[in-house]
Amino acid sequence: MVLLKTADLKALKTALGTYSWTPTVTQLGAVAVTITYATWFRLGALVIATMGVTLGTGATGNNDIVIGGWPVAFSRTQSGNLYPVVGLAEIFEAGVAFHVGSLIPISGTTAKIVSNTNNGFEGTTPNFALDTNDTISLIALYQTG
Repeated sequence: MVLLKTADLKALKTALGTYSWTPTVTQLGAVAVTITYATWFRLGALVIATMGVTLGTGATGNNDIVIGGWPVAFSRTQSGNLYPVVGLAEIFEAGVAFHVGSLIPISGTTAKIVSNTNNGFEGTTPNFALDTNDTISLIALYQTG
């Protein structure tokens, strides 16, 4: 096994390049998104992506929040009761609450956030609508085909 120091990882990331991507957010309909950051890089089959967005209007409560526009497709998605976790996400419902959960791919190009306190997906369980000045931040580490 080879262990890399932080400086080695930073040098590798610089050599590989960091790229931007354009995430989308839907909650039944498209939600207006202002991107603060959305970066990714790939090392072989491993993709590391980060995102921080501020939201506008367009969401409808009691619907799952879906993140799309991923830079590279997921190789593993939901299958029956198997939910492959690819990252963590935090939703700041401005002036109301923080919601934190696991990020799971539901198709090759979309992911949902599983609620850490309820048995369901953020937006439906608990039921809330994304609104102006809410934010979503996440990090994902996943395998691609």
